[in-house]
Amino acid sequence: MPARQQRHRHESAIVAAVQCGVVGEQVLSVQVVIPAFNAAGVIVPTLRAVLAQQVPADTALTVTVVDDGSTDGTADAVRQAFGERVSVCVLARNSGRGNAINAGVQAGSADYLIILDADCVPADGQAIARFVQYFRDGAQVVAGQASSSGDGFWARYIRDTNTRRARLGGVLQMTTPFCGIRRGLFLAVGGFLPDYRHYGFEDRDLLLRLRAAAGSDAGFVVAPGIVASHEDRMRAAVVLRKMQEAARHSAPVFIRQHPEAYARMDLARMDRQSTGCLWRSGLYLLLPLLPLLQRRLDAWLDSPRLPYRCQCWLLRLGSALAYFQGSRQR
Repeated sequence: MPARQQRHRHESAIVAAVQCGVVGEQVLSVQVVIPAFNAAGVIVPTLRAVLAQQVPADTALTVTVVDDGSTDGTADAVRQAFGERVSVCVLARNSGRGNAINAGVQAGSADYLIILDADCVPADGQAIARFVQYFRDGAQVVAGQASSSGDGFWARYIRDTNTRRARLGGVLQMTTPFCGIRRGLFLAVGGFLPDYRHYGFEDRDLLLRLRAAAGSDAGFVVAPGIVASHEDRMRAAVVLRKMQEAARHSAPVFIRQHPEAYARMDLARMDRQSTGCLWRSGLYLLLPLLPLLQRRLDAWLDSPRLPYRCQCWLLRLGSALAYFQGSRQR
């Protein structure tokens, strides 16, 4: 690379770093915030992997676990296993993932945040270092991926979903189970909205507000090389319940904040108040299948006799019907 181009690239990096509150090679502080609700059985391996990360010498790392009103001794399990190496914030009652993350951020003061779900284990020892490099290069939001290395239906489905999101691109395809955010930007938008007390939409809402505050997509990075392993066995009945809960409680909050964005989402087609008459009539006709899917879908997804495409279709049908039912219960 010619010297002039090298100098221009270096000067551009310095400008971006100054805008993000980082100059040259000064110490960059990072806080890992882990919201946890009844996570005593999964959080210890997650924390071991975080504390074993190869953190750059010019980076100060702190780790905060927010016990979101757990009843299984999550906070005690963390304190017993890690002592003062991990800061623990305990909320008196369950207030939802977003509110728990907000509490963790308020308990710290780092330049950058890394949000990590309690059941997501960094896949290798370089994840934090990769986040730091993106931060130093001027990134404001860095979305890693939660994936699975298994060979069952759910592992394959999660990997395919990640591939599809990466192909589509855009803020609405980003997620926050393993996500880095510049603290100043997070605080500028007020963090997660407290109205999201149930499953769904809080991450999309936050990302849209972060993007609006930033003014463009510049600095918003999808980083497929930053991976957290999510190996817990998922259950279709729980997924369908969460879809119903999201439609009933969280979607109305999101629609009030982002009506145009919601109209562009596939979920709007499953919403009783948003979908067209013909599509809505079809969902009504299929709705009696929902109880059967809630009972039998796990067995069908585990069956080696059903082709993968058929299993995907059944899961999408169940999710659509559950979401439609939730939208009818508002």
